[in-house]
Amino acid sequence: LIGLTNSVGGFETLLPNAKVDDGKLHLVYLKDSSLIDTLKTLPDLLKGVDESTKNLAYLTCEQLVVSLADEEELTTNVDGDEGDKLPVNIKVLPSHLQVYC
Repeated sequence: LIGLTNSVGGFETLLPNAKVDDGKLHLVYLKDSSLIDTLKTLPDLLKGVDESTKNLAYLTCEQLVVSLADEEELTTNVDGDEGDKLPVNIKVLPSHLQVYC
């Protein structure tokens, strides 16, 4: 899961340290993919992730490449819509958009 703000998927505190203007990507991923360990992450996700835990890793960066180790094909999900296929290069472009009202 990669977010730019504290609110992800309707959860307002999923990434409590993420700020819309901090210029960072906030990445949370499972350290293990077993069903039991995945279920163990739910309490951490519900209270918000601001550091790595036993089952979740958390990091911030300005740019990253997401890819798979094997040849499997996977399409990304961008704010609920189908995105590009992996691998993808994601980069924060600070102050890139100007909005006029």
